Amino acid sequence: MRVSASNVLLLVQTIVLAVTAAVIGWYTYETYLIRRETSKQNSLLAEQLDLLRQGQAHNQAKEASYVQPIFKSGGGSFSGRHATLKFFNKGGAIRNLHGEAPTLSIKLSKRHHLGADEPLMVELDGIPVPQPPSIEFVLKYEDTLGNARATRFRHVFDEHEWSFEHVDA
Repeated sequence: MRVSASNVLLLVQTIVLAVTAAVIGWYTYETYLIRRETSKQNSLLAEQLDLLRQGQAHNQAKEASYVQPIFKSGGGSFSGRHATLKFFNKGGAIRNLHGEAPTLSIKLSKRHHLGADEPLMVELDGIPVPQPPSIEFVLKYEDTLGNARATRFRHVFDEHEWSFEHVDA
């Protein structure tokens, strides 16, 4: 039996086509594996990024407690047109304190420096009679980084508690 040149060419062409199909199939499978692994790595990177952001948020909150004061009420007394209030600084030290209120006279026990865990006595004079539903004053200061800051203090007489709000100085 004699094999013709066209049959040999057809056989070679079929072999080349089969090898090409095998290479394309292998390449497709390897590409699938790479895409799957890349997807896993992207998920891991996203988790790491979330953990990093959570850690940064925690560190910023912790740092803010070292820089910003955290005021806690230590009680006080009201008598007629006068109030004496006590607050504790549970955060960072502050300096250059002064109080402001539109209708009240304010006297602070410390003006130059208030460290962590130190008390601050605030005397308010000129509370209107009859007693208003609430009184407010603003304490302005510099934090440990030298930034001008302010905290608004508000007391609602019906609730018998102080609320604090950090405001821009």
